[in-house]
Amino acid sequence: MKTLASISCSIVLLSILVPTQAASVAYSNLNPDGSYGGFANWFGTLGTQKGTLAASFTAGQSGILDEIRLAMSLESGSNTVTVKIFDDNNGAVGNNALWSVSATGRLGSPGSLLHMSQLNGLLLEKGKTYWLVGEAPDDGFTQLIWNRSARDDPNRYALNYWDSWLYFDNMQNFAMELSVTPVPLPGAGWLLGSGLLGLIGITRRRKAA
Repeated sequence: MKTLASISCSIVLLSILVPTQAASVAYSNLNPDGSYGGFANWFGTLGTQKGTLAASFTAGQSGILDEIRLAMSLESGSNTVTVKIFDDNNGAVGNNALWSVSATGRLGSPGSLLHMSQLNGLLLEKGKTYWLVGEAPDDGFTQLIWNRSARDDPNRYALNYWDSWLYFDNMQNFAMELSVTPVPLPGAGWLLGSGLLGLIGITRRRKAA
């Protein structure tokens, strides 16, 4: 029992010694206070066609996508929006979605931020360009609204209607912020594993003695 207790205490100690990685912002065109101060761009649905808006971004940090803040909301109709990440295809939205999540509940109104956290999503690579796509439901009348940032931004935005993308080069891109959790350092895992193996070896030696 004493050996088991000492192993448990050692595991806790090793866990404390292994450095934890805090979330960091991979991309943001929001103001320092979290506001964006831009104007709205909305896209409605017609028939069974989705109202879809997209914005490109280049990741400034590598890590697992953990949190998204979007100046996005829905007017009339459903209260569910689907957010997807696509790769970049020579300045255009790629063919396949790399990751997606649906946000339900009250999305807020124009002027607010849609906040999604604890996503444990896609691994973003520093310096790589992606597209974040927001889709309104296929209900025929929901309007998807995505406000732009007042800050200058070199990325592109796009609208999709009838399965065709229209691209715009504008210095005021759709307002958003993406945060990532850095991938754990390999050395941290080796430190914890080596410590556990060492404890097991000491326990076996004591039993043999």
